[in-house]
Amino acid sequence: MGRKDFLADLAIAKATPFPNLSAVQSGSDSSEILAQYQAPDNGPSGSIILLILESSQYPKSHQWSIFAGDDTHSSVLHAISTASTLPELASHTAVSSILHTLSVHITQSLTARAQGMIVNDEAQTLVSPPSSDYESDDYDLDDEPVGLVGGNYNMSSNIPKIRLIDDMRAAKSAGFRVAHLGSLQESGLARVVSISCRISKLALSEEAMQAWAIAPTQYLILLLHFPFGYESFNSALDLDQSAASQRIQMCVCMSTEYRPASLDEALGAFKSFGSTGKNGATSNPVRLQESFLSRPLYELLNGRFLPILKYRIRFLLDWDQAEQCFIDLQNQSTSHVSIEHENFVDHVKSSATSGSRAYDLSSLVAGDQLRDAGNDWSLPLIAMQFTLRHFVRCTDFCLVCFRPMEEQFTAIKPYVCDRPLCLYQYMSLGFGPNIEHEVINFPYVVDTLVSFCHSGATGGALRDYPQGINLQVPDPKVCFKSLRRASALFETSEDFTPSAPTMDDDAQPSFFQAIFDPNLRQLTFTASSFSIEYSKACSLRQSDWLFIEGFVSTTSEDESERVGFHCRVHDKLSFPDVIVSIPLHGISKTTENVHACVLVGNPQAVQVHPWQTKFDDIENLSEKGLIIQFLIDLLPSVHDMRKYILGGAGRTLATWTDQISGASLGLLRWIIASNRSCIIPVDHLESRGDEILTFKLSKGEHRVQGMEGWMQFRIAMGSPDKERKFIKSIREVSAHKPFPTLFAWHGSSTANWHSIIRNGLDFSKTAHGRAYGHGCYHAKDLQTSMTYSARSINIGWSNSELKMSSAIALSEIVNSPSDFVSSSPFYVIAQTEWIQTRYLFIRPAVPTKFDEISQPDGLLAQDPMATAKGLISPVKLPSSAISYARNVSIGKLQTAEPAKKKRKLDFGPHFDVLDAGLEGDVDDTASMTTVDEDREFLLEVDGGPMTPVPNTHVLENVSPFELLPLRHVPVMPLPSYATSTASKWLQREYMALLNTQAEHLRNGTIQEAGWYLDEEHLCSTDNIYQWVIGLHSFSLDIPLGQDMKLLKVNSIVVELRFSDKFPFSPPFVRVIRPRFLDFQNGGGGHITAGGSICTELLTSEGWMPGYTIESVLLQIRLGMTSVEPRPARLLGAISPSPLNNGQYGVQEALAAYVRACRVHGWAVPKDLNEMMRNAT
Repeated sequence: MGRKDFLADLAIAKATPFPNLSAVQSGSDSSEILAQYQAPDNGPSGSIILLILESSQYPKSHQWSIFAGDDTHSSVLHAISTASTLPELASHTAVSSILHTLSVHITQSLTARAQGMIVNDEAQTLVSPPSSDYESDDYDLDDEPVGLVGGNYNMSSNIPKIRLIDDMRAAKSAGFRVAHLGSLQESGLARVVSISCRISKLALSEEAMQAWAIAPTQYLILLLHFPFGYESFNSALDLDQSAASQRIQMCVCMSTEYRPASLDEALGAFKSFGSTGKNGATSNPVRLQESFLSRPLYELLNGRFLPILKYRIRFLLDWDQAEQCFIDLQNQSTSHVSIEHENFVDHVKSSATSGSRAYDLSSLVAGDQLRDAGNDWSLPLIAMQFTLRHFVRCTDFCLVCFRPMEEQFTAIKPYVCDRPLCLYQYMSLGFGPNIEHEVINFPYVVDTLVSFCHSGATGGALRDYPQGINLQVPDPKVCFKSLRRASALFETSEDFTPSAPTMDDDAQPSFFQAIFDPNLRQLTFTASSFSIEYSKACSLRQSDWLFIEGFVSTTSEDESERVGFHCRVHDKLSFPDVIVSIPLHGISKTTENVHACVLVGNPQAVQVHPWQTKFDDIENLSEKGLIIQFLIDLLPSVHDMRKYILGGAGRTLATWTDQISGASLGLLRWIIASNRSCIIPVDHLESRGDEILTFKLSKGEHRVQGMEGWMQFRIAMGSPDKERKFIKSIREVSAHKPFPTLFAWHGSSTANWHSIIRNGLDFSKTAHGRAYGHGCYHAKDLQTSMTYSARSINIGWSNSELKMSSAIALSEIVNSPSDFVSSSPFYVIAQTEWIQTRYLFIRPAVPTKFDEISQPDGLLAQDPMATAKGLISPVKLPSSAISYARNVSIGKLQTAEPAKKKRKLDFGPHFDVLDAGLEGDVDDTASMTTVDEDREFLLEVDGGPMTPVPNTHVLENVSPFELLPLRHVPVMPLPSYATSTASKWLQREYMALLNTQAEHLRNGTIQEAGWYLDEEHLCSTDNIYQWVIGLHSFSLDIPLGQDMKLLKVNSIVVELRFSDKFPFSPPFVRVIRPRFLDFQNGGGGHITAGGSICTELLTSEGWMPGYTIESVLLQIRLGMTSVEPRPARLLGAISPSPLNNGQYGVQEALAAYVRACRVHGWAVPKDLNEMMRNAT
């Protein structure tokens, strides 16, 4: 299917006569068909260029686009331009049919024109032509559309005929997938170009993808909208910014498909940016979704891209320098920099510092056509490369002003710089996360974040504050009185004394006198109507918040018997009578006591303090912390917030105006948005009672054993490339060790964790002294770290569900104690890139119960000399504690210790996106049809067949190898046991292997790889569960390489068969050909007499889910090259015979494998029989 069918049909078309068509042949591109048209009686002639953009989808859902050659007569050109309405173009017609249809259509159009009539394709009627017959040379090309006239898209006449397709080809050659949508026939109908790539091709870490809420199977799509026709690179440079904003519009979205389904869907993506409110849901179709960066990128692409591009061309700059040039000129009035200054370019180059960081980017992301392609530039390709630069490096730039961020700490989530205006726009424009989504889906993460902030504010440990988001708050003196009196009112047993702001105790905040009727919730202002106080009270607006102080129902004048509450102005139409909302109280254990004091009884005199203080104007940091503590205490619990949101359609926290003030909501939004770590709960609340919280371990395989009573979160901090830096450190320092890393605890007060999850673990602040040197302190004993994690304050967020008492982190550290600042009694590490925090533990102060304490599927083997100790004994870490990328890159697995108690694996809810890097749960409704379509993408190898570069790195002392297809191999049909879970995993592994192979092919280093994946086999079988791979280029220093050279064996052909339990069950691997000398007759190489691979790695006991197929191939190849106890030999070299050069059968390989397992005492995979049932 796909490309093979297209090439076969094209071969038939070349040999088929078509009326008035000749010279049907392939063009310069393999997806291009050329033909010559000649009208009857030596009439007008011309060249037809027919392009199929997606040959891999032929003949199911491919698309045709038609061009006219330069030598085409104007009348033939018109006939071609009117072909876009032919139904055959939209119905996925085969090659021969489309050629025949085009020939007939052109002939009929010319005939009608010669008779004085022209076909109007829109109305399907005949109208008079604007001039004479088709022979006229005065035909005005500017009056007719020219160029691309496919069923979905056309180019305007002022653009060269093949400019768009050349630009799209350039994008496709660079590794992207391209598409176009739109029609020429309807006046003013828009044109949209789509360029996309898989997230998996961006070389992002799993932690970054999880933090950014993207999946490797998704596509990042750049849509370019040309309302008035396609603009090429050169024409775009001629546009000023005003014209460019009308003629070129761009947006970025995500989808499970590589392109929008229709033009309407594509245009809907643009409309969503103009119609969506802050943090609201869009009206965009489900297939196209906004990413976390869609809105910032929309502003960047449409407001800055073209000016930056012009600066880069004009001054010969790179992207960093061109962006710095834009920033300097934008601030020309304050920077005293002039574009006319003779040293302007030198100034720009010296001030552009964002590119100074070293990046390990994939070749796709690092691509730069402006640097590599001379002057033949493609606007869509350059725009996509610019987009990828900011997408992958999003944490290096401010999301609003796009200036480079400070390099002191780069987080895993993007944020804004320290300019207050940027934070305000970030919050007001909806660039931040959707807080309703966070509350609904991660309620205990939100609870933890808010609690951390409250503790930090109370303990004076905050490093940053919500400056610039326009918070209107009460006077700090009012907040202090409120906290102090609430503490006295409730007679709290905890030793809580709110920190007094540094102010004059005699100074009193401004207030209004009023009478408050608790029964009516009505304020009546009593000042004279002619007084200044009365006029100020008149200025109160509906929705303003007030702090009201009054007496409890007693005649005592004791201050502790006064009570204060906060409320919102609900109705002031009858001023001086004002109706207020239900009172709220900052610190409370129950609300009934307060209501009993305030909401009943006779009207009484009160003092009314409006919330009229700007948070940004408060200079004293202790006052700022007091305000933050106060605003958090006014928030309802996360449980109540979640209940409110789910209680009605369209509800947001902003609509809960009587319970959440604007200032508290703004602070909550800031707390969630400014969190720059990825925190994922391991435990989930099962039930919630008044006395106890019960947690269900729905992801028990991720839970650390030995930490009962603690709530666990998986956490990733640091930049998206921090994991790569960590892996690099392991390679350089400890990869040779049996245990490259160790695990240790880091304890810190809950007041510090708000800053830690935003700035990472560092040692910029000394909290407990540094008796053992400067560095980040860890301990291998939990009890040691717990002495530093106890809460330094005695009260937390009053409405917290968890009411945490302490927090502690478990970090993975490069195992090189000799290089630590100190290794006893603490690990003191000065190299922060050697530390990766893996878990965050929270100990709730409320009673909790964790049910179904399950064992993980596999345990992580720890260094016996540096095992992390838990509450009582050493903790048991699941294999998922370390990243998948860590195992792949280091080339060894630390997860060598299986669980002692086997349990039946559940491939449903226990299959986690954080480990798999796949989209959604495995129990979704994705059908095998969807998998088939996705498999076709894999066969494309990022946009088309790979043209290998000549092998520029020829290895001298290896067996000869040529890039040849692996023919005559057994074919296994798609098994009946195929599942969505296994299929997704296999697609991921297959894609990774193809990308690695493609890189070797591009670089001419295929011999260094040592293996070759035959994608043609998968193309012919359409079975992702059977792979055929050739192992080649064996050293001539070993007998196997010598035998291969002697027998002219190009490669050892091996077959991999997978079960529905993959990756939790190993593949079955066997040699297909040539035959090896068996062990009994002196052979080796871990190959059985039947050809199966004999290694514990491929058994139930030796296999681990973290193994990659590339690492499996490496192990198999190493086994073949081993000369101990005996070297591998080819049977044909020992006993020359045509029979000995044949191939193994499947059944003999299976039987030999089972025998070998029994001899060695290895467990045979239970699903082996099912996997081999369809063996041929």
